[in-house]
Amino acid sequence: MQSVNEIKFNMDYAEGSVDPSVRVKNGEISQDNIDQMENEIINNQYTQYVDKGLSVCHCMDCRRTSDNQAVIGVKAAGGSLTAVIADSLTLGKYRKPGESVAGHTRTVLQELVKRHQSIGGHTATNLASPAMSGCGAADKLDNLDPSHEHPSILDFFIRNADRIFEDLGSLNDKANLGLNLTDKLEAGMVERAQNLRAENYATTGKEISEVMTEIAGPENMDELSGPQKAVLAVVMMSPGEVLDMAKIHDKYDDDYEVFEISGWGVANTIRALSLDPEDYNDMLVAALAYNLSAAGVIGGPGLKIIVKN
Repeated sequence: MQSVNEIKFNMDYAEGSVDPSVRVKNGEISQDNIDQMENEIINNQYTQYVDKGLSVCHCMDCRRTSDNQAVIGVKAAGGSLTAVIADSLTLGKYRKPGESVAGHTRTVLQELVKRHQSIGGHTATNLASPAMSGCGAADKLDNLDPSHEHPSILDFFIRNADRIFEDLGSLNDKANLGLNLTDKLEAGMVERAQNLRAENYATTGKEISEVMTEIAGPENMDELSGPQKAVLAVVMMSPGEVLDMAKIHDKYDDDYEVFEISGWGVANTIRALSLDPEDYNDMLVAALAYNLSAAGVIGGPGLKIIVKN
């Protein structure tokens, strides 16, 4: 039985390649080690504490930096890009009509800086294409060319919105998040995602990362290296709690890594941008839906998601 302090589920509709069940089946890693890591995370063996007021400034990506350092901090899909997509899927109040995600990113990040919020994201050294950033949440935001190897997060959300809202509803009930999840909100987000695709909102990941680097500064853009080998995705809900990735890497090396989403940090970021409680609710739902969509495009159905209260 799951305790009230943790909620576990799999997105059996996920379509990504980062799937520990495949690696277990191939004998690359051990399910016992994954289970052990899961129990250690739940029992706070890797919990580290930071300022409860911080906003998202790192991506959920689990890899080390190019100089072999673990990234520890407040995380979400694409780092500060989470706030941009949350706005685009709701009121779009920081976006000019027809503006691309790159221009939209500039406006949102500048607004966060004005409001004294931390910002950031990442790039990577091993790029499959010069048009990429190395951040899957940016590189895979959309893809209108069906022959391209990368799927689309926006398309994934449109096709799986009902399932995503079901998962958010279950999480909302079990963790007492107080979210107002309505059919109207879901339908509106799906319509906006469809419109974004029709408007060619997404640009290249490289263009997004260049804007993020310009506003956040290169010191706030982690340069990551190597393949993604996540075996768990963990959503940290208690304010100020993050995972000590250095301790995880020290024990398990790079074969057992963890995608991390700081749910409380996402809430801080959205609160800084929202105008009223309804606006905050809708943007937070959109931010969480984008993070689940990114996890569904990057991770596979065997990637367990743990929500740690």
